[in-house]
Amino acid sequence: MAVEERIKGEDKHMIDEIVSRMHGYVIRDEHIPWRFVDREAEVWNMVDEEGVVEGGWITVLYGPKGCGKSTFFRALSHAVDQIDAGLDILIVERAGDIQRSILHLPKSLRRLARDITDHVSKIIKISPDKTRALISPPTTYRISQNDSWIEFDASPFHIVNEISYYIAYWYEIDRRIVIVLDDARIDDEESLWRFRGWLENFANIIREDNSVYMDRGGSIAVIALTGDALVEEIRHIVGGKVNWALIWNLSRISSEELVSQMGLHHRVAGELGVGVETSKEILWRLAGGNPRALRLIWERGLKEWLVDEIIGGIRGFAQDLPEDQRGEALEKISERMDNVDDIAWTDPSIWKSMVKHNIIIYIAAAKKISEIPREPWIGREYAFQIPAYYHILKAMAKKRSWEISPEEVIREAMA
Repeated sequence: MAVEERIKGEDKHMIDEIVSRMHGYVIRDEHIPWRFVDREAEVWNMVDEEGVVEGGWITVLYGPKGCGKSTFFRALSHAVDQIDAGLDILIVERAGDIQRSILHLPKSLRRLARDITDHVSKIIKISPDKTRALISPPTTYRISQNDSWIEFDASPFHIVNEISYYIAYWYEIDRRIVIVLDDARIDDEESLWRFRGWLENFANIIREDNSVYMDRGGSIAVIALTGDALVEEIRHIVGGKVNWALIWNLSRISSEELVSQMGLHHRVAGELGVGVETSKEILWRLAGGNPRALRLIWERGLKEWLVDEIIGGIRGFAQDLPEDQRGEALEKISERMDNVDDIAWTDPSIWKSMVKHNIIIYIAAAKKISEIPREPWIGREYAFQIPAYYHILKAMAKKRSWEISPEEVIREAMA
């Protein structure tokens, strides 16, 4: 049964209100301010008590880079902050490097900001399993009517650990608390195994913290966001300790709404000398509803984006392969393009490099909180993070060359 069908009455009204308020959230961008577009299915799955968020658990929420994970939770936090939804979302993000963090507090916790700061800033004895750590005093601290954040000289992992502890042992009000670890970067083997270590250790801590807080009627859950497909390598190792969920790019309808807000369809129509409807089709077949891709196209133009981001990304992937094997690799990939899932069977080194460079992503064995479209670049087990990668590899395979022009990619996408 769909989540929307299961929820009735006041709960349904509350979630409808949250969705409505999210639509009023303005995304602050240096160049293009736009309003949040529809992710209703994701909201149902996040807010419903029988959805993805489960007290005492970490959920690794992954999806294509730039698909809007961070924006979604900022909009959701903004919406639940405006109504009494019984849900509080704290966001912990990296501030520049791995040893600096910013904690964003919801309205309900702002009056406790000084207490939280005092707690997190204490000298904390390191436990034998190294799950607690010494954290320096905050370097920046701001509380205002509309915003409250604290900056710490400590990693996001440590801040999440200590906030969970504070809520469990010191927060007296019974609430559903969700701590969001924003942007867990997993772009090499070292960061991958560091993330694995934190998941395995903290999975036990969050259960204990949640058990303590449940005695007062509340719950604590943690969501770790990542856009790095490499995270799939530890899924079977971490096993049942962690929940796994998948968020996807915007649906076609929502993507076209965002494109219209930005006026991007007119820009691309002018750049390519095509009609507006054709430009919409091109944008869908190349960006596939990825908000970051659409923003970069707005800033740079479609062809420059293809050269810098897509063709450049494929070159980076190819350069990871031994030089004498690149031609053979293109042949192997070309044989599998009709079925995206078959790409995993081309060659282990080719497949791993495509995952590492965030060209493809594993989409099976995780609860899907987004509706996944039926498109040639999306299979049952694997999908191209952005459809432009799919079309460029098809064009390269036909040409039998790693050298390609943006015009050739566009022609292939529209074939």
